[in-house]
Amino acid sequence: MIGLAVDSNAQLPDRLAARWGATVIPVTVVVEGVARPETEIDADDFYEALGGGAEVSTSLPSPGDIAAVWEAMAERGATEVVSFHVAADLSGTCNSARLA
Repeated sequence: MIGLAVDSNAQLPDRLAARWGATVIPVTVVVEGVARPETEIDADDFYEALGGGAEVSTSLPSPGDIAAVWEAMAERGATEVVSFHVAADLSGTCNSARLA
């Protein structure tokens, strides 16, 4: 079985992730000092806060976080993993995946 992973920056809707059996690896989003996985943040609320001048930053998943997701996929029967991430020119997430 081939496992499919994608980072949350792809904004893959839950219904498509479920349909394709994809595991979403969350990027951490910090809004006004409160850090949460991007998968737990409503996009409309995020953009409203951003448009209202809120202090916003992101933090990429660590290589260990990504490796843990892949290992969990292997435990569920994946013998190979295809993992899609935001371009290396835009984020360090791809490099974290390479290190994982």
